Amino acid sequence: LVPANTPAATVEAQASTQAGLTAYSPYIDVWEQTHQIERFNTDPGWEQILPKDPTDGWFEHDPDRDTWVGIVTDNSALNLTWPGWFTRGDFKLEVDARHVGPLHKSFNGLGLVFNLEIDKENPRDHHFYALMIAMGAAQNFWSLVRFDDTRATYETNDGYRGGPNFMNDWDKWNHLEVRVIDGYISVYCNDKPLPGRTLPVEGKFLADGRLVGLVATSYEFDNAVVEYDNFKLTPLYPGDPEYDEAIQMREAQVALNEVQFDTPPLDLHK
Repeated sequence: LVPANTPAATVEAQASTQAGLTAYSPYIDVWEQTHQIERFNTDPGWEQILPKDPTDGWFEHDPDRDTWVGIVTDNSALNLTWPGWFTRGDFKLEVDARHVGPLHKSFNGLGLVFNLEIDKENPRDHHFYALMIAMGAAQNFWSLVRFDDTRATYETNDGYRGGPNFMNDWDKWNHLEVRVIDGYISVYCNDKPLPGRTLPVEGKFLADGRLVGLVATSYEFDNAVVEYDNFKLTPLYPGDPEYDEAIQMREAQVALNEVQFDTPPLDLHK
């Protein structure tokens, strides 16, 4: 609209003979996250990258088992794959996973990836969290890890910890689950919370609009084959059982950390 000094310069917006007046409002798009699932019944064609040397590995679809298989053919490799799903708000991420081989090779890894950010100009500049299971001699080890480029920071237990008795043996299927709620990360295996003195973890680097995916790694002087099925992303809201359970766990941990024992110091010299 342009102000005018005289009425003669004005323009009639709508003809007076028109039966009614029409008002136009801007279009508002409301986006709501819904659950997404990939059962790998067909080749999903996910993106994948080996962001560090050596770059000998890939993910492929197994048409006989309808699974997604990670293969690493050289030692100390890191292989990422993702479907292009973005997170917004609180969510639950889950997958069924297992080591396939080689037999009893230590510390090959598999895991759920979330909060994934990859620089388009330099794909090797990557940042993400991962709930990792490392193959042990008989029983798996686990850790929540933050990766910045190729540098790993252990967010739980100062490193890998032996799997609890509800975690299945190295070549059996385990159901892995991550819940990101109110800025905190909780981790589960086979529908039970994993034990850790620092859980839930405050996710200082969490952000909306990040990717989710999977990871396969191999240890020094080793190769690896891992297998995935039933990858699922679900939004969580207050009132959902998974949401409320995670909040209760966090409140219990805060209360435990605030407990102080008012006892006199011991004088061992008397």
